[in-house]
Amino acid sequence: MTAGYDCCRCGACCCSPWQGEGYVRLYEPDSARLRRFALPLVTLLQPGEGGQMEELLLLATRRDPEGTCVCIALAGKVGEACGCSIYEDRPLLCRKFQVGDTLCREARRRAGLPV
Repeated sequence: MTAGYDCCRCGACCCSPWQGEGYVRLYEPDSARLRRFALPLVTLLQPGEGGQMEELLLLATRRDPEGTCVCIALAGKVGEACGCSIYEDRPLLCRKFQVGDTLCREARRRAGLPV
C-alpha cells in the first residue's frame, strides 16, 4: 500500500463520479459470483459496435448521508472507517484499481480527501 493511503479509512474509489443508479460494470464472472449476495444490480442499454445495443450490468449505488452516490457494497463512510462488504468477491474492475495510482488520486480529490 502507498504510504499515507489507508484504504480502510478512504473509500473514495467507491464513490461514483456519476449520478446514475449504477457504478461498477460487471462482467459475466462478476455477476455469477455476486448473485449469492442478492445485491441490487442495474441493467443499462448503451450503443455498442455497429450501432447494436449492448446490455451492461452494473453494481448499484446508494446515497450516503451527504447525498453522494456510493457503491452499494461500501460499508462505513468515505473518509472514515470503511470497507468493501464483498471484498473477496469484488468485481474485476475493483480488483484492478491500484492504491495511489492516477485513478485513486483522482477519486480522493473528488471525495475531498488529501492527495
